[in-house]
Amino acid sequence: MKSRIFLVFILHLIGNIAFAQVDNLEIKGVLGISDSKYFDQLMITMPGLPSSARELLSEQSVKNLMMPPRKIGKNSNPIAYALAVTLEYYVNFKSNFKDNLSPDYIALSQKGENPMMESLQFLAGNGTVSAAIMPYDATAISSGVYSSQKFRIKNYLILFKESTIGRQKLFEVRKAIQKGNPVVVEFPVNQSFIEMKNTKVWKPEEKDKSSNITYPLVAVGYDELTEQFEFLNFMGTEWGDNGYIRMSYENFMQYAKSGLVLIPEDKIIGR
Repeated sequence: MKSRIFLVFILHLIGNIAFAQVDNLEIKGVLGISDSKYFDQLMITMPGLPSSARELLSEQSVKNLMMPPRKIGKNSNPIAYALAVTLEYYVNFKSNFKDNLSPDYIALSQKGENPMMESLQFLAGNGTVSAAIMPYDATAISSGVYSSQKFRIKNYLILFKESTIGRQKLFEVRKAIQKGNPVVVEFPVNQSFIEMKNTKVWKPEEKDKSSNITYPLVAVGYDELTEQFEFLNFMGTEWGDNGYIRMSYENFMQYAKSGLVLIPEDKIIGR
């Protein structure tokens, strides 16, 4: 099992470039916005979350509004799961009926050259479907997906990249979570990351910084008192702390390589 999961990581080796850089381009027609002056304008603010200054200064979390941790299927990969879970959060936010979106449809549409970029382009152009249409561990794309409802993004925000200073990384991710947005964050990892069990706080090793393997986690909350972020993973509830892991702000600033927030289609959030 460990070796199989590790092979999934290899699929992501070529995708270490992570997110597109569009600093000098205008917003119109551009997929991937990295100019921070547009973040407030484009980022969704989700309703009904704690909004008092006291609450926001101490902590914020969208964890309880998201579906429970899952385990990556043999035909999928963590990038597909991270993006499906994040988009699914917006789809389910105002709905009494909670739907699982298919990560496998995303994964089976990847060609492997840059899985993150391909997946984001796929979500913007095509969109994924319900897992009821394209079930977990599907080995091929079924014909049913073509006539089924698609869930798309209209863009995404590149909150930071590897060269961004640590404090700015911290600021952008906390701000996104304050507004009710989960954040997809990529980290360099090694084999010990895969094997973490009964672990509440992840303390990366210095050698991780030079790892060729990156892995996406979804930031679901922060706590100012403990100065930690909480992340959702996709290795089942046996991994970490029931499928979640915490990381200190200090380690986050050192090890986080890139972070993004999805901007779902207007109809998904009722606009």
